[in-house]
Amino acid sequence: MEYAGSNRGRQAENAAACIGAAGPAGFQAAWRHIVDVFRANGATNVAWVFCPGSSSYAPNATAQGVDAALYYPGNDYVDWIGEDAYSRSTLITLPNLVAGMYQVYGNSGKPLIVCETGAEGVNQPAFLSSATKLPTEDPNLKAIVYFDSHGPLGTYVFTSQGLAEFAALAQNPAFSALAPTA
Repeated sequence: MEYAGSNRGRQAENAAACIGAAGPAGFQAAWRHIVDVFRANGATNVAWVFCPGSSSYAPNATAQGVDAALYYPGNDYVDWIGEDAYSRSTLITLPNLVAGMYQVYGNSGKPLIVCETGAEGVNQPAFLSSATKLPTEDPNLKAIVYFDSHGPLGTYVFTSQGLAEFAALAQNPAFSALAPTA
């Protein structure tokens, strides 16, 4: 994977180090080994979240060698399936960002989570508003974590308009942890 910019270059190097020379099979074997060690030692308070970046679900992910499905360790070794997905300088709606993950794993029987997400500046209100479509479009998506901070590839700190939209989203019964379930 090649990325422009020093931060993206470091991310690619870190990803390559994590994947290792053994590629997808080595990654799967390492993941399964770690889960087996935890289970053998009675660690029942651990949830295993498979969480690649959104580019791992892109149509060209296989050609780039980052296809999430190649690295997936299997349903017996994963509790949640997620992705990190950001809307950077150009607005990309949250439903569009999670569409690839949902297409690949929406029927896996596993709950889905957006482990990290955020939108830059003026894009925040529209980005957060787009999330209201998710409960009906992606019913297996059970959690979203907003990254309200400066990051290495962008600034996702809430603007006043973004914070207002986030507050409105939090009042939506579909997003409330206290909402009754059907």
